[in-house]
Amino acid sequence: MKRTLLWLAALAACDEHRSVTVLLGPDDHTLTAGFTCKDERGDLLLDRTRTGDELTFQLVFDTFDLGPTQLGCRGEELFQTCVDHTCTRISRFCMQVHVPTTGPAAVLAALHAQLGDHELLADAPGDPIVVRAVATQEPCDAIGDAPLDASQAVGCAYSCPVILDDLHGSLGLALDTLDDQCSAEVHACAALARN
Repeated sequence: MKRTLLWLAALAACDEHRSVTVLLGPDDHTLTAGFTCKDERGDLLLDRTRTGDELTFQLVFDTFDLGPTQLGCRGEELFQTCVDHTCTRISRFCMQVHVPTTGPAAVLAALHAQLGDHELLADAPGDPIVVRAVATQEPCDAIGDAPLDASQAVGCAYSCPVILDDLHGSLGLALDTLDDQCSAEVHACAALARN
């Protein structure tokens, strides 16, 4: 069965093709903590992209093939797996977005409106994959296929490892963090699988 990964597409199922929705949070109405992180001074990382009453940044979606490795959902497990083994990037999508500065709900609504139903992965492997979304100050044309500059990241979240053929419903992205001072976690997430 061919499995396509889409951002906010309607879920569909048939014998030949199924689509999976990717969410920037635990549900369709909540923005992940990975996009509301603050630095050590207490300043919101996304505010680094502020121009007037708007935030302008690039949103990069990467999909990684973990090979036959079966692992849990914790960030430590994922990061260690990518250090010890190869996490191969199999797709990348980058888009500049403009969102209001009026809070997480408005940011999420603007992202929904601008991202639409873009295809992130046309044909998923049978192995577990991870989807990562990074908000970055790097321009899309400068990124290309190169590793992301983690120091330019202003938000980041990733999915649990999943075999898409086994998934029913949507795929939520999150960042393992205990509080909102999580710039180190954002930068570590953006440096995942630097191939």
